[in-house]
Amino acid sequence: MLRDKWFAGGKRLAILDWIAMMGIAVCLAGGYIKVEYYKAIIQYMPLIATCVMILLCFNHINWVDQLNDRAWDFLIIPIGIIVEMCNIILSHSGVGVLLNLISFFLILYLADKIKLRPWHYYFIAIVSAGCLLTWVGPDVRGYNTNMVAMMIMILAAGTMPGLGIWLDKKKLEWGYFAYTILITLLAMNLSWKQRARCVMAGIAAFWAVSILIPRCIWRIKALYNSAVLVLLSGSILFPIGYVYVWKHEIIKNFIVFNKNFYSGRDRVWDLFLNAFAKEPLTGIGSDIYGKIPDAIFTEVHNGLLHFLVIYGLIIFLIIFVLWFRVLKKAQKNAGQSLVIKQNVCMAVGLMVTSVFENFIVLPAFNLIYFLLLTSFFIPEKSEETNKI
Repeated sequence: MLRDKWFAGGKRLAILDWIAMMGIAVCLAGGYIKVEYYKAIIQYMPLIATCVMILLCFNHINWVDQLNDRAWDFLIIPIGIIVEMCNIILSHSGVGVLLNLISFFLILYLADKIKLRPWHYYFIAIVSAGCLLTWVGPDVRGYNTNMVAMMIMILAAGTMPGLGIWLDKKKLEWGYFAYTILITLLAMNLSWKQRARCVMAGIAAFWAVSILIPRCIWRIKALYNSAVLVLLSGSILFPIGYVYVWKHEIIKNFIVFNKNFYSGRDRVWDLFLNAFAKEPLTGIGSDIYGKIPDAIFTEVHNGLLHFLVIYGLIIFLIIFVLWFRVLKKAQKNAGQSLVIKQNVCMAVGLMVTSVFENFIVLPAFNLIYFLLLTSFFIPEKSEETNKI
């Protein structure tokens, strides 16, 4: 009987899902409280995130059924992994890039397919809130200011799915709307103190989408899908246009929040784009200084540009298609539920932040992004459970 319950999914689902949630909690607490913890865990974070996502995939997805059904979004993942393994050889890259790619493939693939329990979201919300409270008052503790602001924003986002589920059960949707504005005001205040413009832009995007665009607009499928396409396309076109504007001096240097308008990203993006132009199919891989001897930073400072430059054009297109697919599918629920709409708005804000930093590639950041994505589809999964 116990064996049947395990393989039928009862105990196995419960135990393995909680192990996965513990992995996410370790990434949050280890990376986002003290810089000493961050330095100790950062090298293990890609491995932890990959294990979390593989565990969830093993626990919730019947691989044989997916193969028999010829599910394109499932089949494209092993194809992408094989392509990247070839890219690693051709670009003389380290194998570490494969871990981040596998976890991100699974983040985009699993978002609308797995059904987590409310207490999983509650647990991560409690962990996120606990970490966030440690940032009310203290200084940067050795982190750079952009990372401090990013941590505050992602921890604020981490509290949202759990609280949203709880308030939705209590029929208090507007309470959730008020909470999301309150928590982002806190994040904006702390980001303002750090002068982290990229995070302030992300929070401002959250407010703009949340407050200025009514839900009736979200119900228009063509308009919603076009907006998603603009968001993703704009994320990759922005750095390209930014470099063009800088090189042609269309916008002269001026000060924004006591920082130069370009703030060094002009040169960083230019160097990475020039290196990518030499190896567009394979990408430059992880050997940054080998491909860009005069590199200022080893980070690309843009989420989608990171996938394009580091992994090459084929992998970028796979990521782009999977990303568009999952955001597109959220339209139905976002147009009906205020809670889900607010979560989608936060996902938009996180993406806007990742236009200026490649935070979305970092494990603790993208694991919270994953939970936000899964929360978009809770109504659909509840309906499926009721049918069963």
